[in-house]
Amino acid sequence: SSSSSSSSSSSFHTSTCCPIQSSTPTALHGAMPPLTSQYDDHLPLARDAMKFIDDSPDPFHAVKSASEALDNAGFVEWNDNGDGPPESSSLVPGGKYYFTRNKSTLVAFTIGSDYKPGSGFKIIGSHTDSPNLKIKPYSKRTTSKDGGSSGAIQLAVECYGGGLWHTWFDRDLGVSGRVFVRDGETNKIRQVCVFVCIIILLYDIL
Repeated sequence: SSSSSSSSSSSFHTSTCCPIQSSTPTALHGAMPPLTSQYDDHLPLARDAMKFIDDSPDPFHAVKSASEALDNAGFVEWNDNGDGPPESSSLVPGGKYYFTRNKSTLVAFTIGSDYKPGSGFKIIGSHTDSPNLKIKPYSKRTTSKDGGSSGAIQLAVECYGGGLWHTWFDRDLGVSGRVFVRDGETNKIRQVCVFVCIIILLYDIL
């Protein structure tokens, strides 16, 4: 996945020698239109966004939530490896498709009804990760700093991303991510998303 950003300048330039000073939004685009919608009109969208954020505490859950939304919107999971049924790997004009990589990256695309090979296309990029405390591969500490008298299980973590870590000491935290488990019947290994809301105590991370 990728992220993109843009920046704005304080002036607009028609050429390198004729700068035009920036104008107010009113001069550039006309007067701002009056707000005709009501507060309640935006609540359904806000609640949908809140539910998506609550259901997506990590990249694996974010891809899972987005994939379910795409399924509900009529998108088809595309098999770009060509090792599935023909209908899962074919692309047709007017179709809507998506595929994933490592269960942490999601690519969704639509094909215009009048699309012809060689025509242009548009790309919108975003990211599925966010600041978190990532559990280290060898994470369990056999002996805690208090000698084990507390009875708590201690895990070694590392800071991921530019989080405002001082705000994490007074909020509820949980454990989420992806684990690999072996199926007792088939003996095959499969991926499972986990999300556990438990009491976690943070100390000595800064």
